[in-house]
Amino acid sequence: MFSIRIPHQDQTATIKLSSARTHSEMEGRTKALAFKYVRQGCENYQLDGHTVKLHAGEFMLLPAEYAFQAGASPKKEVVKGVCIDFSSINSLLRDQSDPGALVYGLPLPFRELQLTQQTLADNSRAFSEAKKSKILACLQSDLEQLLPQMREREAVLQQRVKKQLTQKRLVQGLLNARNYVQDYYPKRITLNDLAKVAGISPYRLQRLFREVFGQSPQQMQLDFRMFQAKKLLSEQHLSMSEIAFELGYSDLAAFSNQFKRYFRCRPSEMRN
Repeated sequence: MFSIRIPHQDQTATIKLSSARTHSEMEGRTKALAFKYVRQGCENYQLDGHTVKLHAGEFMLLPAEYAFQAGASPKKEVVKGVCIDFSSINSLLRDQSDPGALVYGLPLPFRELQLTQQTLADNSRAFSEAKKSKILACLQSDLEQLLPQMREREAVLQQRVKKQLTQKRLVQGLLNARNYVQDYYPKRITLNDLAKVAGISPYRLQRLFREVFGQSPQQMQLDFRMFQAKKLLSEQHLSMSEIAFELGYSDLAAFSNQFKRYFRCRPSEMRN
């Protein structure tokens, strides 16, 4: 059976850590919005007649007062999960026209959630109660910002593909492509590079990337470059040429011209 431990509880949320060493099943009902994340192995959920498999690194969100069945069948390793029941953000998950609405099966890494969630899951014993409360508040804030985006992305993909497994693979591929842009924005990034990372064709990547994230990969790369440029200019410790080189531009003129088109002022004006 599932072993459940509660390392922390406060007015913001309750953290539950679960593990299963043998075939296990349980029935439950959420008290508040529930953030369920699989750290290791795979968990199976029965939700309104749907079977949802959450593999390591994936999560789902369930609304308050939602009945579910969970199961785990470990093979070589223990199945481990985290459930965080929040108390104050239920309204963001519920759709008035669909009171049972939920978002499920979306993979981490959502960069916005990864740090706070992993910090809670991996280091729950090491932190003081005050520190845990602060981390939970950060995670709640992240979720409040992410939920509308997640619903929009889910709606776009549901229009494109019908199979849930295909939707999950597309989301994973698109997030991998986005994270690749974020990690390597100073470098030259081609559509073929991103298509390999995402596991889909360059044409499909370009179309879905824009529909899901609201901008092309090229525009996102430019946004990352300009955000970093503004930050480096405020720190005062690098010359203009050094900043241009740091951001992947071939020369100062190329950097200055693109900066001016983006911010409508030259880098030197923003530094002053």
